[in-house]
Amino acid sequence: MEKLAEIEIRVIGKSGLQELNPNNFDINQIALLLQNVEDLLFPDSRKERPLITYDIQQGSV
Repeated sequence: MEKLAEIEIRVIGKSGLQELNPNNFDINQIALLLQNVEDLLFPDSRKERPLITYDIQQGSV
């Protein structure tokens, strides 16, 4: 049986005095965030984990 689940990550906040937006949130920060999701979901069994996909929607950084 295939395991299906969904998790939504919403990043809000400020960088210094500026609200986060695509102009001040770097792609490296997104990559690190997604790595943290993998660590959270599969802390022990990375080799056996299912494929993790993502969908960046309108309004996303």
